Amino acid sequence: MSDFDIDKFSDLGTLIATLEKNPDKQMAMLVWVEERTEEFKTAAKAASAASSSKATKETYNRQVSAIAKGLPVIATGIQGAVKSFQGGNPIAGSAAVADVVGNMVTMISSIVSASGGPPGAIVSSILSIFSMILKMFSEQKPEKSIEQKLQSVIDTHDAKELKDSLQAIQIEINTVIDEFISHTKSELKFPFDRIQKSLDIENKGLKMTQAGQWIKRNQDVEHWDAVLAGHCYAHLSLMQAFTMAMNIVEKDIDITYLTAMLKGRNKMQLEFIQEIKPAAQNQGTVWAARNRSQNDGPRGSVIFKRNAVVSHQKEWQKYTLKNTPLGFAVSKRTSEMGNQKQSIALFTIDNTYPFAANKDWVREKSTLLDHPFRKDDHASSGSGILSARYGTSPLSSRAKEHTLVRFNTNSKPDYFDVWAIPGHNIGEIDLYTAEGKQITFWRQGSKEHTADEETKLLFRGQFPMPDGYKVGMVRAVVPKPFEDEENTLSIDTNHVIYGACEVLADKSQAGKAKMGMVMPTYNSRDHMEISVGYRGITWDHGNIQQPTNQFMVSPWANFVGIGVDSRYLWVYKAGAIACATHTEVFNSLEKGGNSQLPWMIYDIPKKVGETAYDPQELGFLIKSYYPKGLLDLSPCDDETLVALYCEKTAWWQAPIYSLSPKIDRVARTLKMEGSKRDSNDHIVPTNGWDSDRTVWVSRVIKQPIDCWPLLSSLEKILMSLNDSN
Repeated sequence: MSDFDIDKFSDLGTLIATLEKNPDKQMAMLVWVEERTEEFKTAAKAASAASSSKATKETYNRQVSAIAKGLPVIATGIQGAVKSFQGGNPIAGSAAVADVVGNMVTMISSIVSASGGPPGAIVSSILSIFSMILKMFSEQKPEKSIEQKLQSVIDTHDAKELKDSLQAIQIEINTVIDEFISHTKSELKFPFDRIQKSLDIENKGLKMTQAGQWIKRNQDVEHWDAVLAGHCYAHLSLMQAFTMAMNIVEKDIDITYLTAMLKGRNKMQLEFIQEIKPAAQNQGTVWAARNRSQNDGPRGSVIFKRNAVVSHQKEWQKYTLKNTPLGFAVSKRTSEMGNQKQSIALFTIDNTYPFAANKDWVREKSTLLDHPFRKDDHASSGSGILSARYGTSPLSSRAKEHTLVRFNTNSKPDYFDVWAIPGHNIGEIDLYTAEGKQITFWRQGSKEHTADEETKLLFRGQFPMPDGYKVGMVRAVVPKPFEDEENTLSIDTNHVIYGACEVLADKSQAGKAKMGMVMPTYNSRDHMEISVGYRGITWDHGNIQQPTNQFMVSPWANFVGIGVDSRYLWVYKAGAIACATHTEVFNSLEKGGNSQLPWMIYDIPKKVGETAYDPQELGFLIKSYYPKGLLDLSPCDDETLVALYCEKTAWWQAPIYSLSPKIDRVARTLKMEGSKRDSNDHIVPTNGWDSDRTVWVSRVIKQPIDCWPLLSSLEKILMSLNDSN
């Protein structure tokens, strides 16, 4: 008992109560949590009394030890879920719930193995609080939207198979959960046969398999991702129902058979997820920009969008732009639960050259002959237009274009690049612009939705560049360290902000903050570096000291660009890609900088697409044209990369490639691998570069399918459960 603090556990129940909007119901929940806490203390005192039998004491100690072991991970999951639900991100909240439920199942299995039966009266108060937690989480899931899309798929495609399987399961499990919830606060226990009949894991498993087969066969239908999400939610709800059942089942019943049934269903769900995962990774939302072309009409530039990377079925939606885009960014807006108003925004920067001159082998031999961050020669000095289009997903191609106006600053716009991510508060988007001499942090939108919000760009702070530096590309991310990493990122760090910088000879600041750091060997010439800045969750210009950047080099003297996902920083040049985790970057800078950073590097094969790549063959290329090679790279949180690889001497346009990186952080290797079926229907390995040649573009961004966090978390917890078995 010394390892388990019931008061700290009851704090989780108090935290969950904050999800209840009704003040009277919230107060009742708080009182109820306190009553369960006192029940546990009374039972614990009785179990440890001298009059208790040895068997009672031993059983109690084993059960409480099982709870104490599982509680820290469960507590972390609960805190993450509450934060996500309150921050208007129900999908991420549900992903955290998957972790919570999975760890609860593991903990209950440990309790069962410790006692040979149901948890018993001693720890029933703890499981009662668990049941209340699951009840509150079940009310937060975005099921309404998913149910509506599922019904649309059933009606549009006459999918009776889905109606009889997935839709029926959702109704059945919700009914079971409601039934179990009604007994959570009651002292009455369910007979085991009634529990078994209500859960009916075998029959529900058959329906899940049937629905899974439909999902595999119909990957090109609209709202396919919602059907997949419904499948994941159905299994998650089944696990929730099982967890709640353990609190209300009658005493002295052997439940190992029921536990074994759930283990079998978990294994089948894991196999389904791993089989459907590549299809889920191919989907999501792909945004791609193309400069002026004869096929784009008199107004010129176009941004394309569709819900698949590689597809022969899905059409591209077009957004015609007034000017030539240098950079663009897309972000979902942080919203209240159930509020879909202006849920997405598309930002574009006009009147500048593309960021990547892409002559890396030339730069490696000499200096930055063709500066990648130069402004368009036809644009006036210090110019740049930052525009935005708002709407709900999917964003209408007729959405009005707004020119954003800078507030709270007298500085003139000099935009080279833009990046956007959801803000911390409801209604906000956080923007970062690369402006040569600094990276500027902006806030767009607010919960109050003021009249001028659509054109207002609120200044929040800057990351200044030192003399000799010019930042022309920016990326920002909320870092998510791996569980096995030594997480030295500051606890209030919310965003990590990276910039790609040109650096003049002898002006490098890389490592100067750390005594004894060896300067880059190419400091004597023009080269490129990466700036790294951190912003706390509450940081606002004016209430904290102006932040400063740190600087680091890439594996090469010069590169094309940078990219981020929640796990990794990526850097790339025409013929190679490298990555390192955000924690590794942070630790490297803390310990002395670049010589300590163990980059994982991948050399692009010479044969990609239809032509062979050879950086030594410049051919007729002149300063105005781009050679073959990697033009742009978009890392995605679904563990994929989307690349633009220029195969010919085209005017900085390229087909789209989908990549699935294989990363071994222990061996420090980065590989791209794939497979296909040959003419004899045999599976043969490929170099992993899977192309889509329906459009040729110059910039690309990919967002994962909405249910990816849930799919990924469910896979992770099912793998853990499977390994423990």
